[in-house]
Amino acid sequence: MSIYACGIPIRNGKLLLGRRADHRKLYPRCWDVMGGKVEAGETIEMALIRELREELGVTPTRWTYVGPVQDSPTSPKVVLTYETGPRSGASEAVASR
Repeated sequence: MSIYACGIPIRNGKLLLGRRADHRKLYPRCWDVMGGKVEAGETIEMALIRELREELGVTPTRWTYVGPVQDSPTSPKVVLTYETGPRSGASEAVASR
């Protein structure tokens, strides 16, 4: 079973979601959280930081576990979702509340 770490960046009460590409097999053109698969040797927290750096150019410095999400009944994976707090990085993509 695969494990995924996903973050919901929040700033001033507003959250940032990404739009899935048209070609995606599951949920094309739907809004989604940022994140990805936990790689071998990584903790969930390490994967969360890495994914947000790769996808947004930000490094979360605080996060709160929200809970697991079942992505698809046909895809055996666990998605652990986090609300992310303060972060460092050049990205201003997270909207203000």
